[in-house]
Amino acid sequence: MTAHDQMRAMLDQLMGTGRNGENNRFHVKFNDPRVCKSFLLSCCPHEILSSTKLQLSNIR
Repeated sequence: MTAHDQMRAMLDQLMGTGRNGENNRFHVKFNDPRVCKSFLLSCCPHEILSSTKLQLSNIR
């Protein structure tokens, strides 16, 4: 096994075999109804309010 093959195997293990974009499993466009439009504008309410959630695991 050459050094090039060893590096390729290490990269495959670390980043997966589709690291160069060959295996693009997700073909979702930005105008898909499943895409959060607020996230695209950097003002997603899920991210803004994430620190205000009540931690139910602390209540006993």
